[in-house]
Amino acid sequence: MQVIISQGGALALTAGLTYPSKLAGIIGIGCFVMRKDTLASRITVNRETPVQLIHGDEDEVVPIQYGTKTFDFLKQLGINVKMHASPEAGHELPADAVGLFRRRVEEWVPQD
Repeated sequence: MQVIISQGGALALTAGLTYPSKLAGIIGIGCFVMRKDTLASRITVNRETPVQLIHGDEDEVVPIQYGTKTFDFLKQLGINVKMHASPEAGHELPADAVGLFRRRVEEWVPQD
């Protein structure tokens, strides 16, 4: 199994959810949903794939409102999504989210 990780979170969400093979998980950092009008119909095998959103509450590139709207939209689609808002963080992988990032990957990818 693979994990899609990208600070190009909008692309990670779209590519991950619509990927034709099952993924272990998707992490989107400072992101939003592209093509909301067609996304639901293009999700196949990754409908139950866990998604972790991470967003800085002071993000000036992609305001956190985009992240919360993305979270709400994915929940409405029945996606297994979690949202972490990092206080006083901008458009980056916030320091307080590094441990969460690592835990998610360890949770999703079996250790040999």
